[in-house]
This record gives sequence, C-alpha cells and structure tokens, in this order.
Amino acid sequence: MDYSQALQKLSKHASAPEDSFSLALHRADRQSAIPELSSLFAEILSCFEVVNHALNTSHPSGTIEGKAEALPRSLVADVSSILSVGWSYYWQWISSERFTVAFRTDVASMLVQISIAWDAVLAGDIDDIREHVQTEFSAKGYVA
Repeated sequence: MDYSQALQKLSKHASAPEDSFSLALHRADRQSAIPELSSLFAEILSCFEVVNHALNTSHPSGTIEGKAEALPRSLVADVSSILSVGWSYYWQWISSERFTVAFRTDVASMLVQISIAWDAVLAGDIDDIREHVQTEFSAKGYVA
C-alpha cells in the first residue's frame, strides 16, 4: 500500500462506506449484532504505518530533517472522525449496557490503540507503529 492508498483507506473508515470501521459500528448499533472488527482495525494500523513513513521519513527515530511540518486536513479529519464515531458508540453502549462487556472492552481497546498509533504518527519519531502500540498498550497495564 502506498501513501495515497493509505489516505483513501482511512477516509473510507471515517466516512462509513462498505467494509469500514465506522459502518461496522453503525450496523452493530442498528442491527444489535456484534461485528467482526479485527481486520478493519488491522487495516487502520497498517495505514498509520504507511502514513508515518510518508510523513516522518523511513527511519523517523534517526531523522530530524525531512519530516512533514503540516498534515493534510483531510487526514486529520478522517482520523478524528474514526475516533469520535468509535467513542460515541462506545459511550452509548456502555451507558445503556448494550452488547457484552467483552465486545465493549474490545471496542475500547481498539480505540485506545488507534489513539496511541495516531499519537506516534504525530510525534514523528517512532519507527514501528505496531510495535509501539503494543509496547505502550502493555505499559499502561491494558490487555487486548
């Protein structure tokens, strides 16, 4: 996947067309059915890997120059939308005790990990987003 494909996929996950994270949450809410989110979550993290290297060079931790000073507004809006939609559904479901505790915990886990990954992209000094997410998630005492 290249940078433009990663941006397109993140936009897809934000705007809820077919096979998107946002649509899966919407359908879960409407149909009261627990969706399969792991492949969608994995795709979002893969997109962040590509975006990270496009914006922060191929070796962000060892590079100071050559990093993007500004991020595309559409990218920032898409990531914000993915997180906002996710946390909104999570809040509704936890407040109403809808769905199983295990499913709600999985959704929260994914959203926290997406946030950690996005923070790493913004930091601009992380080489491996997935490894960083796992390390930070575990360091906080969370269990996926």
